[in-house]
Parts: sequence; C-alpha cells; structure tokens
Amino acid sequence: EPGEGTVPEGGVSKYDATTMYDGAAHTVNVEALGALTVTASEIAVTYATSADGPWQAEAPTLTNAGEMTIWYRLSAANYSDYIHEAKITVTPRPVTLTSGSASKIYDGTPLVKEDVAVSGEGFVEGEGASYAFTGSQTAVGASANAFTYALNEGTLAGNYTISTENGELTVTAASIGGGETGTEEPGEGTVPEGGISKYDATAMYDGAAHTVNIDALGALTVTASEIAVTYATSADGPWQSEVPTLTNAGEMTVWYKLAAANYSDYVHEAKITVTPRPVTLTSGSASKVYDGTPLVSETVTVAGEGFVEGEGAAYSFTGSQTAVGSSANAFTYALNEGTLSGNYTISTEDGELTVTAASIGGGEAGTDEPGVGTIPEGGVSKYDSTAMYDGAAHTVNVEALGALTVTASEIAVTFSTSADGPWQAEAPTLTNAGEMTIWYRLSAANYSDYIHEAKITVTPRPVTLTSGSASKIYDGTPLVSETVTV
Repeated sequence: EPGEGTVPEGGVSKYDATTMYDGAAHTVNVEALGALTVTASEIAVTYATSADGPWQAEAPTLTNAGEMTIWYRLSAANYSDYIHEAKITVTPRPVTLTSGSASKIYDGTPLVKEDVAVSGEGFVEGEGASYAFTGSQTAVGASANAFTYALNEGTLAGNYTISTENGELTVTAASIGGGETGTEEPGEGTVPEGGISKYDATAMYDGAAHTVNIDALGALTVTASEIAVTYATSADGPWQSEVPTLTNAGEMTVWYKLAAANYSDYVHEAKITVTPRPVTLTSGSASKVYDGTPLVSETVTVAGEGFVEGEGAAYSFTGSQTAVGSSANAFTYALNEGTLSGNYTISTEDGELTVTAASIGGGEAGTDEPGVGTIPEGGVSKYDSTAMYDGAAHTVNVEALGALTVTASEIAVTFSTSADGPWQAEAPTLTNAGEMTIWYRLSAANYSDYIHEAKITVTPRPVTLTSGSASKIYDGTPLVSETVTV
C-alpha cells in the first residue's frame, strides 16, 4: 500500500479512519490519499463500496456507530490501477447518566430528586433522553435515587454506550426537641423557678410515691409518630419504662429519654422535689382556781398539715402549775416508729397553765364573809364587837379573825380605818362610848385578798346616883345628908 504510515492495529489500511460518534459523516483519510503522487503524474482516487465498483469520486461515509469497509482505487497514466480496502469505524459515544442526590431532615414527606446529570462525552447536540424516577425516601435512612431513561426520537441507542449511576436520597433523623436548633425541651409550659425541666414535680410529703410529670411527657407527639418515654437515674441509663419515684422529703434527679421512629433520641433531666410536711404541735392550755393541787393538761393539738395517716408522735409533759400564776405547759415529743423527722418540719408551741387566786370568802360566789357565826342585829360583820364603856380600849373580834385558815395556808389579818388602807397589823380600838367602823383585810398565798368592814360599839355605862336619906326631931337646924349611893 503506497503512502506513509502504518496500518493501525486491527486495521486494514494506512488510510483507515476511526472516530467517536458525533452525529457527523466520517470517511477514510481522503486527504492523505489525495496527496499521493507518482513521477510526472497525478494520481486519481476513486471509491467504491465493493472491490468491483462502481467507482466514484466521492468517498462513501459512515455516520452512525459501526464499521464500514470501502475500496479506493489509485489511477495514474502509465501506471496500473491500485485497488485496496480501507475501514471507517465510528465508535459509540460514552455517556454516563447520574440521578441527583439529596438529603433532608425527616418531615414525614417523601424526599425525591428528579434531575439527571449527563457526563462522559454527553449526548450529541439535538439528541438526548427523557427520565422517569422511582427513587423516594421518606423514613430516616438512605436509598438509591433509581430512575429509567428513554432515548428521544432520533437518538439511536447504538450510537451510545450509556451507563447509569443512581444518586443517593438521604433522610436524617429529626429532633424531638424544640427551638431553632432542636435542643430546647419540647412541650408546653416553662421551667419553674429554681427548676431544671418543664416536667419537674414538687409535692409536699404525704407518704405517697411522687415522680415527674409523666402525663405531660406521655402526651408528647411528633409528626405521624408516637413518642416512647423511658427513664433512668443517670444520663447514661440503664433506661426503663417505669419512672423512678421519690417518697421521702428531698430531691431526686431523673432523666427521661424521648424516642420516636425517624427522630433522634432526646435526653433531658428533670427534678422530683418532696418538701417536708409542716406540723405544729401545741400542748393544751388549762386554768383553774387554786385548790392546792397541781394543774396539768396532757393533751397536744396537731395542726399545720398534720401527720400522714399511720404516722405520729408520743408526748411527755413536764408542765405543771400549783400556785397562783401562769407557766408554759412544757412537753417533749418522740416520733413513732416509721415516722421520719426529715419528712416533717415540726414546730412546738407550749400551751399555758393558769391558776387563779381562790377566794377566802364563803358562799358559792366567794363573797360571803368567812368564818362561823352570824351578823348581829344592826351589825355589819360577824366580827362586830359591842362592849359597855369600861375605860378600856375595845376592838373587833381579832381572835376569831386570827383563827381563820384556808387550805394549806395561814391567813394574815391587817386592819385599817379606811377601805383603801393604809393597812396595819394592830387593830384600831375604841375606848369611849360610841361607834367606830374599821376594815379588816384577809390575805393568804394563792388567795385573793378579802376586805370587809366591822363595827366596834362602846355603849355608855349605866350609873344610878342616890343621895342619902336622914331624919331628926326638929331642932331648928337644917337637916342635910351629903352622901350618895352609886
């Protein structure tokens, strides 16, 4: 075969031509053939699709992918014709179709991506394909964005080597938490002052087990999903469906975990607070009129919130009041078995024991004059005294007054010439005939003073004076008798 060059591997001619499909018509290397010459002669090149012709000046062409063998004939004056075959090769155009990839956070709706990237050598201008997508991802996870294609009219499959690659549709877990970042505690309400969670619970000790607000937690939902709530006493678990409880006064931190399909777990702490139960213990108050015996009151009133049923205390009393006056009804308490001091804030108040003064006076009202006897007619007191003037000093019946006694006490008697005093131990006296009113006051420990009037009466002393009698025989002198009989 004339000309330069070599036959390509697998070829048949130095003038073979190989090209990738591009929609254009291709032929053998006519430029190189046209450039051939022999001495003093031009070489005429003609072509045919058969070694036997017919021959034509125009080279046959090949557009679509495949192979075509043609024959060329070299003719020149004084030279015998030279006929040889050559091959036109159009290779399929490599095209890669890749469906789009996409991702989103789970929202309950399907994730699709209906676009295809054409790579490799791409389609020839004016050619191409349409696409149908079956790829879809709703739940958390990843899947292929599967699709099919159909070549457009005029686009021949043989002209292309088409490979497909599926993109990936990825749905990531949504957050159960609230706020823009999904880290805020979900649900309604606010964190109480000093608290750590919307679901904190505070209760006063009542002997029952308390926990966080499981009703509110159990009511939480997310799109198309129920939320499962589990609990632990540590942020790391282990997790259980039963919620930890606190019965006795104190604080307990629990962790709750919210889990739902297509959502990332949400873990948060919450606090259970059981406050001590306020109880006020008040010993009984009592009062009486002095009677020489101790006044006690061995009762306690339980107020405030009181003890929980089945719990309580025993009491020991030291309060006692015998004499007139007041004192605290002091007591102590000891909690019953099973009654824990930490579950209560106990305050104590002492009642008051009051003994009032008894009356020295007699009668139901204590206003009658004490002692035996009766008031003399026209008198004012059982202790009135009446004496006939005898030149001596007289007073009321101090012996009878001095003999008065009351329970376990001596009575002190003082006297005055006025109901308002001043008082003295010595009784006023009356010597001359007449009347004198005095006041006596009876005083004794634990008794109210008793004041009463009494009367001293000194009556005039009756005296008869009788002059003497005499007689004589008249003698002319006066008869006199200067004697008096008293």
